[in-house]
Amino acid sequence: MKKTKGFTLIELLVAIFLLGIILGIGVIKFDFIGQYKEKMEINSIVDSLNFARNNAINTGYDNKFFFKKSSKKIELSSANEKCNIYFDVLDYDGSNVNIIFKSTGAPKEARTIYFIGKNKKYKITVEVATGKVNLSEEKR
Repeated sequence: MKKTKGFTLIELLVAIFLLGIILGIGVIKFDFIGQYKEKMEINSIVDSLNFARNNAINTGYDNKFFFKKSSKKIELSSANEKCNIYFDVLDYDGSNVNIIFKSTGAPKEARTIYFIGKNKKYKITVEVATGKVNLSEEKR
């Protein structure tokens, strides 16, 4: 009888099983989901600031961006609208923040807000003359 070369079905299944275990440990170790949630939250905060600024320019009314540390809530309000945005992944480094964008899009004062993630520290700055919102991040 001739000997044929190849793998049996059981050998292939064991190899696939071991590969699955190794990949599963790698995914848990790198915490991709946590980093993704962190990035989504910081982008949501930056988008909220940009929305408040743009809405002030478009409507001609002052818009308020209020961040309350104790409830981890951002409150956006204008002359006739109000909405709340909640977040839970990031930690906030500082006290309550109140930014009022005038009808020109410029805030009444420049602000810097720091948020702390698992492996990064995020810095959001709002420029006084233009109201431009900048985001920078650094490793902790």
